[in-house]
Amino acid sequence: MTPYRISDRDDWTFVYTSTTDGAAGGAAFGIASGELWAWGNNTAGSLGDGTTTQRPDPIRIGMRDDWEMVSSDLFATMGIAGGELWAWGSSAQGTLGLGTPSGNIHNPVRVGDEYDWTHISVGSEHSLGVRNGELWGWGRNSFGQLGNGTTATSYLPVRIGERDDWEHVSAARNDNAMAWQLGRSSWGVAGGELLAWGRNHLGQLGNGTTIDSHVPVYIGQRDGWTWVSGGSAHAFGIVDGELWGWGQNGFWQLGDGTTTQRNSPIRIPDLAPLAAPTGLQLAQTGTSITATWNAVTNATGYLVRVNGGSWTTNTGNLNTASTFDVNPPGTYEVEVVAVGTGWANSPVVSDSLVATTYFGNLEALVELHSQINAADYYQNTAWDHFQTTLAAAQHMLGNRNGITQAQVSQMITDLTTARNALTPFIAPPSPLDNVSYNDGWLYFDDSGDYDFRIYVNGDHRTTVQESPVYIGNWTMSDGNNVITIVRVEDGRRSLPSNPVNVYREAGTNNGGGDPGGEPPAPNWFGENWPWLLAGAGALGLLILLLLLLLLLRRRERVGEQ
Repeated sequence: MTPYRISDRDDWTFVYTSTTDGAAGGAAFGIASGELWAWGNNTAGSLGDGTTTQRPDPIRIGMRDDWEMVSSDLFATMGIAGGELWAWGSSAQGTLGLGTPSGNIHNPVRVGDEYDWTHISVGSEHSLGVRNGELWGWGRNSFGQLGNGTTATSYLPVRIGERDDWEHVSAARNDNAMAWQLGRSSWGVAGGELLAWGRNHLGQLGNGTTIDSHVPVYIGQRDGWTWVSGGSAHAFGIVDGELWGWGQNGFWQLGDGTTTQRNSPIRIPDLAPLAAPTGLQLAQTGTSITATWNAVTNATGYLVRVNGGSWTTNTGNLNTASTFDVNPPGTYEVEVVAVGTGWANSPVVSDSLVATTYFGNLEALVELHSQINAADYYQNTAWDHFQTTLAAAQHMLGNRNGITQAQVSQMITDLTTARNALTPFIAPPSPLDNVSYNDGWLYFDDSGDYDFRIYVNGDHRTTVQESPVYIGNWTMSDGNNVITIVRVEDGRRSLPSNPVNVYREAGTNNGGGDPGGEPPAPNWFGENWPWLLAGAGALGLLILLLLLLLLLRRRERVGEQ
């Protein structure tokens, strides 16, 4: 069988189906643009079209266009239009709330003169309604299904309790005339709380017992319920978007994959979404990695995969550990999920937990790590620690005698940790290009809060933070010397500055430390500045002589004229 479109209208906003009358079937109602339509079984005039004729196609009921909802148990039907309550069909047992039963009513008749009805539910010979937040009930009451503390039938609406925050109600319906105890229960939502009353021999109230209640009782401690709907002896509710069911379950009607009666609400699916595993740890033994994690409540097993490969069922089903070989060495991403059984025995899978690490045998790690370029890492402390650990690993490989597997595994862990601590390449600060030296004083651009490492002929001599700094020439060798500066910023070192060449004559010694007084002006031209200045002076004198000659020549011409 496949769905069949009832009409070509596209403005339907409400639909409702009644219970059935054995082989005769049930009835259906729909609202489109506020108009009420009905079709199907019309026993007792319950369609409301003024007849008892069965209707195979939708027929409009009356001419109103402000219908909001309708409810029916097949024989009796009630609806709300413009806040007014209307009833038609069988008035037996006071189901319609019109007073003394008066047979079948084939057209809608208004119940009372109120105009603030918001919800209606017609059950098997009893009905419930919400008006201005108040709960009202009428009809048969043999098991306390009206909730007013008695078992007396009421042919007119009677208020249930004093609450004024009722939002939704549901009266049990029964399509089995032989099972007279069914359809005698009620449920409602008030202020987000779930309440129930009436017959409870199959746990249909959901309060954990099978004892009837003549007044509303709270179901559980949760609030946030937004909907409840009852059958003949089972019910469903929605809270925080979750679906819960309880009561009779002999024909799998709760949908939890069992036929077990539920006296208290059970979530459908019967398992809440599985939590993701936690505490994933990776450890290496020899050339294998073992992944371990914390157990997940309600999990029936775990799936594991490595580097995005195929999922594999964990050995031992509920074991929280998995081992795999490291081949070849490299970066490994291990992903774990928990699995369980959900709705109708369908599988439930948790979110995944991922851990990444670098593993391999020691020889391969040493070979791979020895190829790491120091220029790619500028975090000095981490780099130095990595270099020290790598050297220790190389030493271990060269001295295998007396080395235990535990020591090798520990070295692999240490080397891997040191490797993972390296910060990837970050562009270093630019090298200095404005460095000079004059009579023992070194000048450079010291803008910014940096450390400046001073090197003479490649050897680190001192670290300073500002310019100028007196270094004398006692640290220099005889002849040519090369002075460079490396700027250190956030642990990253720049390339060396442009070199400054300084010539030291044999036997000279300017001494160390700051000589005091004002330093001489910067010498941006290095050791050759006297010659450059001398050259500039000679050029200036030559230009002056040429100007004088030109002036004398001009005077001679004036005299000749």
